[in-house]
Amino acid sequence: MARNCRQAAAGMLIPLGRASAVIEGQGAPGNHVPYVGNTFQTNTEISITAAAALQLRAMAVCSAWRDCLDPRKWPIDTLKLNRLKVDDEHLVPWIISTRPAVKSLDLSRYRTPQLLTVLASVPHMVVERLCMEAASQALLDCLPAIYHFPSLRKLILGCREDFEVPFDFLALAPLTALEELAVSGWEKICWEGGPLLPRITQLRLGLTDSVALNTVLPSLQHLRVCMVSTVMLGGQYFQAPQLSSLSLYDVNRELAVRWSQLGSLREVEARSMNAVVALGAAKLSALTNVTALRLHWSERQGAWDSAYVLLQAASRSLRSLSLDAWPVHLLPPPALTGLTQLTSLQCGSLAIIPQLAPLKQLQELQFTSHSVASLSVDELALLSELASLRRLRFSQRMAEGGGRARCLKLRAMAVCSAWRDCLDPRKWPIDSLELPGWDIDAGEHLMSWFTSTRPAVKVLRFTYLTTPPLLTVLEKLCLVAASQALLDCLPAVYRFPGLRKLDLVCKRDFDVPLDSKALAPLTALEELAVSRWDNISWEGGPLPPRITKLQLLSGEHVTLNTALPSLQQLTIQDAGFIVLGGQHFQAPQLSSLTLHDPDKELAVSWSQLGSLKELHARFTWEAAVWRAAELSALTNLTALSLGWSERHGAWDVALVLLQAVPRSLRSLNLDALSEDRLPPPILAGLTQLTSLECGSLAIIPQLSLLEQLQALRFSGHSAASLSVHELALLSEVRAVAVCSAWREGLDPRKWPIGCLELDRWEDDIQHLVPWITSTRPAVKDLGLSNYKTPQLLVVLLSLSCTVLKRLCVEAASQALLDCLPAIYRFPSLQKLFLNCAEDFEIPLDFKALTPLTTLEELGVFGWRSVCWEGGPLLLPGITHLRLGKSDHISLNTALPSLRELRVYAASSVMLGGQHFQAPGLSSLSLHDLDREVSVSWSQLGSIKELEAQFLDEAVVVGGGAELSALTNLTALSLGWSQGQGAWDAAHALLEAAPRSLLRSLSLDAWPADPVPAPALTGFTQLTSLQCGSLAIIPQLAPLKQLQELHFSCQFPASLSVHELVVLSELASLRRLRFIRQPTEVGVWARYFQVRAMAVCSAWRDCLDPMRWPIDRLELDRWEDDIQHLVPWIASTRPAVKDLTLSNYETPQLLVVLLSLPCTVLERLCIEAASQALLDCLPAIYQFPTLRKLFLVCKGDCDGPFRFDFRAFTPLTALEELGVSGWEKMCWEGGPLLPRISYLHFDSADHATLNTALPSLRQLHFFNTSTVRLGGQHLWVPQLSSLSAFHVRQELSVSWGQLGSVMELEVRAMGAVVVMGAAQLSAVTNLTALRLGWRELEGAWDAALVLLQAAPCSLRSLSLDAWPVDQSPPSALTGLTQLTSLQCGSLAIISQLSPLKQLKELQFTSHSAASLSVLDLAMLSELASLRRLRFYWHSAELGVRARCLEVLHKQLPDGCEVD
Repeated sequence: MARNCRQAAAGMLIPLGRASAVIEGQGAPGNHVPYVGNTFQTNTEISITAAAALQLRAMAVCSAWRDCLDPRKWPIDTLKLNRLKVDDEHLVPWIISTRPAVKSLDLSRYRTPQLLTVLASVPHMVVERLCMEAASQALLDCLPAIYHFPSLRKLILGCREDFEVPFDFLALAPLTALEELAVSGWEKICWEGGPLLPRITQLRLGLTDSVALNTVLPSLQHLRVCMVSTVMLGGQYFQAPQLSSLSLYDVNRELAVRWSQLGSLREVEARSMNAVVALGAAKLSALTNVTALRLHWSERQGAWDSAYVLLQAASRSLRSLSLDAWPVHLLPPPALTGLTQLTSLQCGSLAIIPQLAPLKQLQELQFTSHSVASLSVDELALLSELASLRRLRFSQRMAEGGGRARCLKLRAMAVCSAWRDCLDPRKWPIDSLELPGWDIDAGEHLMSWFTSTRPAVKVLRFTYLTTPPLLTVLEKLCLVAASQALLDCLPAVYRFPGLRKLDLVCKRDFDVPLDSKALAPLTALEELAVSRWDNISWEGGPLPPRITKLQLLSGEHVTLNTALPSLQQLTIQDAGFIVLGGQHFQAPQLSSLTLHDPDKELAVSWSQLGSLKELHARFTWEAAVWRAAELSALTNLTALSLGWSERHGAWDVALVLLQAVPRSLRSLNLDALSEDRLPPPILAGLTQLTSLECGSLAIIPQLSLLEQLQALRFSGHSAASLSVHELALLSEVRAVAVCSAWREGLDPRKWPIGCLELDRWEDDIQHLVPWITSTRPAVKDLGLSNYKTPQLLVVLLSLSCTVLKRLCVEAASQALLDCLPAIYRFPSLQKLFLNCAEDFEIPLDFKALTPLTTLEELGVFGWRSVCWEGGPLLLPGITHLRLGKSDHISLNTALPSLRELRVYAASSVMLGGQHFQAPGLSSLSLHDLDREVSVSWSQLGSIKELEAQFLDEAVVVGGGAELSALTNLTALSLGWSQGQGAWDAAHALLEAAPRSLLRSLSLDAWPADPVPAPALTGFTQLTSLQCGSLAIIPQLAPLKQLQELHFSCQFPASLSVHELVVLSELASLRRLRFIRQPTEVGVWARYFQVRAMAVCSAWRDCLDPMRWPIDRLELDRWEDDIQHLVPWIASTRPAVKDLTLSNYETPQLLVVLLSLPCTVLERLCIEAASQALLDCLPAIYQFPTLRKLFLVCKGDCDGPFRFDFRAFTPLTALEELGVSGWEKMCWEGGPLLPRISYLHFDSADHATLNTALPSLRQLHFFNTSTVRLGGQHLWVPQLSSLSAFHVRQELSVSWGQLGSVMELEVRAMGAVVVMGAAQLSAVTNLTALRLGWRELEGAWDAALVLLQAAPCSLRSLSLDAWPVDQSPPSALTGLTQLTSLQCGSLAIISQLSPLKQLKELQFTSHSAASLSVLDLAMLSELASLRRLRFYWHSAELGVRARCLEVLHKQLPDGCEVD
């Protein structure tokens, strides 16, 4: 059965289909590639019978694609190959020859050789998703080839044959970067134990007989199992601490889940087709985090019973429930018993309605298989009693006209009456209602019902009615009738004060004129559409003054010459004659004009449209255009869209408008309806264009004129249409413009490139050397790798010489020496690193570095021998010196400023001699030394820190006896490998160390092994010790001053009872550290459980709990691992500094709290039901040292369980307080908590603060609908930081009482009412304001109210929106004192010129590549600007060079650019 199931549904997890290639540039957001943002459209999926395109032009286009374009920047988005598809035969050879970069690759039905060939031919760095469908052995054979894809995030494996061959998950171990994994089709899928795939967030298993999952998946968030007979989830090894969603689809026999191991689960979905045995379902009730449950079942016997078992076991804290059945049938009466916390319910049966009464919090109800017509009178009555219900939805709509009519006809006296009498029409309005005139029966009953019931309707549509009916309150009205009938109805329409939208469609008598005076009484009208009137002539007469959107459609003559003061959008379509403008015409706010298909005459008074920003015109026929020359005067016009058909003359009409547009145009769309040829030159003079969309590739040769072009889109072509020449033009189209702007517009000293790294072997940077030669940029940090002498000289001689501070060159030794004279020209060079990659025997003469007198750091690596001996004082300013990767290193010279010396990876080291001087040397590191080490310790008298790590055969010449003379040495760190010689070398230094002076000692071994005794004899002054072995503990007794002890390779569970006793006797010890604290409670639990009688007793009896408290302890009732902790706490009574208790009931909470010593606890967090929290407050009073308290309500927080802040009165020592989860939090009047400095309110409908808190400094409101701050009792004299996150309804603050506030942050989630905002200007201490808003309607308005009221003392401003949108033009008016600004939109740049004190500017959602040449020019004029930061960076060097991504690190001089 399972095998047939697999074969029938194999396509569910692994998509099949025609071979296709989706080609999309990546770089800028969306479909925009760097600097030109090319997007090819005509459905970006190219069926490769565009193998026609790729096969016929393989030698040209494919070669150009490979040679001209960077495959990492221009990869194929998706490539699907199927061996059984004829069209795909040419693709495999093409892939082998072209080696295209692919982001998503699908391979179906191929055998092992073909799979390996394709995987080996695709560049490995780009593939992010791989889907393979093949025989099991072929899939397993290909896994080693997949290991080479470092960017692979998603892997889908579908077995099509040889189902019995087992799948070994150990084969996936190397794929540590995987985030999504799907495995399907095998007979059995069993994942037990390893491997650990740490980043897996989504896992899908299915199409198999059995699935067993018992492994560690630390990042797993979503698990889906489908079409399986038996499921086993959980076990000894199972860990998924982040798993939030579990889906079980079509499990047919047995479901065994250890629910207790799924404590983080929030959503569960189960679909059963048959009777399923659910083992351990009862423990599902313990998952209090589960808030959403979806159950589905078929009509087969036992399916509902299986679903019902899970429903009965669900946690009572469930918030969302979905019950869907196939087919819909009645549900047993007790389906919802106990689920009183539900806020959302979805069901397929109306039989659930009688069970809804106990659901007092239900807000949303949806019936998935019914329409409104299915409701009975009784059901309507029951629904009307649900006071909390806010939304009622039906998935099935009643049929147009007839369905509603039958419903209303058959039950007119009952249902309609119930609807009128039981339901409030304002709360339950009809969203949309159509009254059809052609359906006589339906029309009669509807009109009768409509007249008697008088329902509330939001949108009403009349069709073919001839008499004016009786109406009620409307927002939108659409009338479709004969012209005279429409005119007769207008007086009846006047009585609707709320009417905002009116649509008049004339069906007959088209020649009857429409007088604008008939519309004048509709003063509230905002949108008007008039269709199919032959003659619309509005001259002088009044029109509704609030109209913002006007549409005049399908008329023969359209004349508009009247005042429209609020008009913003005007559309005139399918009209023969159009006349716009005249003596009476006024439209001061008109920003968008659309003119579609005028076929005879177009007369527009363009000079009267000065506010126009967007113009859209489309021509199908030749039309006379009058006064087009005036179009050039529209200086606000930024966007033009032109379309034309292939008919004679249409292009000529469009060209007239195009040639007359102002030169300041930014966006242009040329869309030919059939034509593919554009006469050149059509872009002459449009040099300010930043965005261009065109339907023809013939535009490409003209693009070199557009220096500021950022986005280019071809709407009628795919990438396969490009020729070799066109590809070359696209790749260089902005080089001249951008580089020129960078060179000429910006001062290189103020705007240098932060960091530039060039490697000759990287294809991306082939264009960089010529670009550097022509542009001569300033660079602070430069890296050059694998270049030869000529190229190195070209680069070094081309750079601006006044800025370079750090230089790293990796090349052959002779090339490095040849370049040194060119390095002398950099007077500000402070750091130089020379790495020899070839010709290691050629020596380095350090005298060649003499002219570099400003050097502070020097690194020399890779030479076979590095010998710096004698000579004059060469580099007097050197403070840091690094030498390494050499056979022999000898240092014997004077370095008067040297403070730090590091030598690593060397065989022989000689340090010191006749000429050696380093009076300031304080730190010496000797790493990975494997042979002879000779150091003249007597010449290193200033050394304070010494670090040495020895390999197997290391020998310290002289045994290091002189080391004892280093009287300044206070810190010694020794490391050694497991070889005997390494320990001997380390031990020689340890024995010779000045024991009475040393304060810090570190002994680390690889691997950690016992330290020979007596290692610590004589080190009586030690205050800090780090060691990798517990064997050091018996030697600690003489260390009377030891304060800090760190075991770098151990954790607390490793300690024995005897070791605990020894540690307890160290009177001076203040800090004990381990390699890692066992943050998981389970580790502590197993530790305490196994050795409870010994270790725990020793911990209690031997160690002072005040001195050795447990830093942090977290207890959760739903965690199996900690069942033994509560009894242990009751008997041991350990001291705890930081305690967290989750999901416990009152008795357990009291047991824990009353068992702890009362003088140690500093922080307490309790997460429980509201009554349990209140019951525990008296027990909390006993902790006099308690400084931080956080109470999180997880149960019923309505009614009597509203929080009473008077319960905090005894807690006078509290400094931080957080309260979360109560529906209402109202703190008015007392108590006085004099030390509270931090207060946090979270997850409440209403939060009110009106009390005295004299020490309060930080106040935070989070996820709260209504915030009210202020009143008679409010006194917060020290409050400096106030934040309100995710406010949804009202923010009411008495700003006059918050005079000390310095930082304010508000994030609005919708149309928030801001009360008292005008008083904000009086908060003169306010210096930082951060505003965020969602895309929800009204959110920006709430933020703008606060921004406009900000005081003139503001220095720092942040404007962040989700998603990023344009900032209104007046956002920064009056804020001239700003020194720091953060914004998510580049549109703010045009408003920056008045900010004369602005020093720091950050764009949170853009990279430097987003800047246009105009943006750069405006930024260059900000004289005060010192730092410019971007949130997004680019890793591709080619993008940096050509697209301004060169900015990305801090610059000290002038302006810093990140």
